[in-house]
Amino acid sequence: MARALRSHDDIGARVRLHRQRSGKSQAVVAGLAGISEDYLGQVERGRKTPSAGVIQALAGALGIPAGVLLGDEPAESVVSPAVGGDRLALALMSGGGAPIELALLARRVESAWDTWQNSGHRYSELVPDLPELIRDAEATMRGQRHGSRYREAAAIVGDMYGLLRTVTRRVGRSDLSYLVADRGIRAAEESDDPIRLAVARWNLGHTLLISDEHDAAMELAQVGAAAVIEEAGATRRQWP
Repeated sequence: MARALRSHDDIGARVRLHRQRSGKSQAVVAGLAGISEDYLGQVERGRKTPSAGVIQALAGALGIPAGVLLGDEPAESVVSPAVGGDRLALALMSGGGAPIELALLARRVESAWDTWQNSGHRYSELVPDLPELIRDAEATMRGQRHGSRYREAAAIVGDMYGLLRTVTRRVGRSDLSYLVADRGIRAAEESDDPIRLAVARWNLGHTLLISDEHDAAMELAQVGAAAVIEEAGATRRQWP
């Protein structure tokens, strides 16, 4: 017997339920999902049937698998964005962790990035593992401080903080976005890699722009551009 199609009323009700649980307004969720606030309101009221792409975007904005909105997965199995953000905050503040081999740390960071970019269940798959990754990465960087591979460790940790800046923003923890963006700059500076440092400054600048701190973001961008030009051995006259 073929499975009956779910009504858009049910999907809309689940979108509204999980949006309210996340503590996000319609404006925030609509912005993250790339749709209008009016359209989201119509979806929640059952007046519009969202496409598969919109459902996926809404699930990403809410930090849940798309299957939860479709009724395929129980909501109880999902780590909520709020809880995930709290766990990340605790890991960032508490320290701990254990130093590991740099090759293993690099694979874990690369795997985390791959999950974030490619998984349809990136919140439920990635966020629970991030606190341990944060602690181990910081412990590894500290353990390498006086070693010959300290810059390599700092580069890997900087890449991790680049990911965390995006994740913390998506789970609604702008306070943590500032913290991880700042730590990303610290790690990039320690790596002595001008490209990583430029990316880290861009991440902090993006965080500032989202918070309407445009002057600070512009100043940071100018400093970052000057540093890259100096590292490349270029002069202002060489630029049009």
